[in-house]
Amino acid sequence: MRVFISYSHDSPYHKERVLKLTQKLRSDDINAWIDRFECSPKEGWPRWIYNQLMDSNCVICVCTSTYKERFLGSILTSGRGATYEGYLAIQILYDEHMQNKKFIPVFFDKEDEQHIPIQLKSTSSYKLYEDYTNLIKHIKDEPDAFPISLPSTIPEAKVESEGLPSLEDKAIARELGVHSGKVPVQAIHESPVRLPGEVFAIELLTRPLVLRRDHKTERFEVIVDRRETKHALVTNAAKTEECKRSVWGRENELKEIDDEIHQFLLGHSSHDEYVVNLHQLKIPLRWASGGVMSVVTGAIKDSTEDLTPFFFRDINPWGWNFALGSGERQFEEDGHCIAPVEDELNNPTLFIIREFLEETLIIENDPIPGEILPFKQFYFDDIRVEQQKKWAERFSRKHSDRREAEDFLLFEKPKIIKNGFGRSIVNALSVFDTKTDLLVIDKDGNKHKKNNVFITINLLELGIEVIKVIKYHLDSGDHILDGELLLREDGKTELVRSPCGFIAHKALERSFSPGNYSPQYTNEIQPAFIGKPIQPNEIEFCTWDVKRRIERMQSTQASDLEKERYKIWHERFGDYFDTEGNMKPDKIPYCYIPGTAKTLSLYFQRKSE
Repeated sequence: MRVFISYSHDSPYHKERVLKLTQKLRSDDINAWIDRFECSPKEGWPRWIYNQLMDSNCVICVCTSTYKERFLGSILTSGRGATYEGYLAIQILYDEHMQNKKFIPVFFDKEDEQHIPIQLKSTSSYKLYEDYTNLIKHIKDEPDAFPISLPSTIPEAKVESEGLPSLEDKAIARELGVHSGKVPVQAIHESPVRLPGEVFAIELLTRPLVLRRDHKTERFEVIVDRRETKHALVTNAAKTEECKRSVWGRENELKEIDDEIHQFLLGHSSHDEYVVNLHQLKIPLRWASGGVMSVVTGAIKDSTEDLTPFFFRDINPWGWNFALGSGERQFEEDGHCIAPVEDELNNPTLFIIREFLEETLIIENDPIPGEILPFKQFYFDDIRVEQQKKWAERFSRKHSDRREAEDFLLFEKPKIIKNGFGRSIVNALSVFDTKTDLLVIDKDGNKHKKNNVFITINLLELGIEVIKVIKYHLDSGDHILDGELLLREDGKTELVRSPCGFIAHKALERSFSPGNYSPQYTNEIQPAFIGKPIQPNEIEFCTWDVKRRIERMQSTQASDLEKERYKIWHERFGDYFDTEGNMKPDKIPYCYIPGTAKTLSLYFQRKSE
């Protein structure tokens, strides 16, 4: 258990009591560390501080008035260490949607309780040394007691007999790693109930990934082998921790290999095969994630050119992004699993379409509170995803309930689609030839092939994304809303409200067409791809959710977590928008998520061939 002590050098007395705290933790078998244990780190103080925060399981923040001011950046003339630690802490919390699993506020004097930074106030705090025992329990994640299971949720012994302990005993679940979000792979396939914090179910592949190219047909095949997989992830926090363990500190090395892989998929290699040996690279890859790249006509008035809708992601890596998702299990309200994830892991098209339907809500004209809003339903004539459409409809009902309660938007009741025609029907077709096929080998060695997808491999995020290109027509004035819901740790959901917009392909071509694609990235831990500037007449921006984000920052109806999430977003990106949610013409962002950037380069490469 690694613990880093973050504090400010208020006085010699304060420095000494922080040192004594550190030594006391070490005497209690807590591997606590402090800056005074170093003379002058060879990597320099900024990198040393960054490594300490990233590598520690917990960070104890010793709060005083000076520490708070430096944590929040109010004082910039001295105390650069605490200021930098505060900056990193706020960024980590922002990336984790304010779900704090790392930072623990403590204080020596009662009057310093008021100086806990606002970002840490929702976390349990401890007065030293009155609450020292509880602090140790917090560090070790040891609650006072474990609840017994409700009789209705205790699974039969079937699961236990097959090698996976039942989840009725939370202590056993924690030993399995369930609490951390990284679980034995059997858990996502055999547990009859939702695992703690479970929001998706993705495996960590360890066998080599094989890329092949047939020079005669110019088709590519990517072979994903799910055999011998031992672990899975079910939470975003676990995903971040896995990246931290496997990637951070190796960015340059992995970025070079990452580029080689993408150049092969672009066709810029004379070789017939490229093997991504995960054992040699000492990393796993997450399976499965992906989404839809939409190619749309009609959304901009008097324009016939192709457009693509994007969501603007505001956590690292930040930028324009497709509607993406991962394999998931489906549950009843009481938490019992009613649909396993195996089919989605073998056929990613299933969750790709489900996530697309859940997150991409198209309504006719701008949203008007109190009026019935007709929304357009997608009809897929060439993709069989009937069950996934049902799951998406169930999710959409939850989303529409939140929209009605928070935004006073009333959605038209869905109509049963008997054919693919009608005013509120969008005929979606996957007619674009990607020249790339996917072969999945399941855990029993059976093979599952899906044709006509794009595949990007993103080593810095330990990700493989499978992208389906879908074409459809919209009408001028149609508005897109983000359908994603954020599942909080308390089980409640919040609207994510990602900004959305349609970007013209003539703008995308400047960044991603052959001859123009030249990867450049922001200088961040999880970098974004830097494209070419977008002109105001090349984007149709949907303003509703941005306007509502700004309004709910001050709303008494929004939760403290929601308001804090939007305030942090506004501090970082608010300068891009006016108070009505419009994107400022001279502030249009042109950064993209790396996987999205790779997909766009593949699309324009294939389109040119």
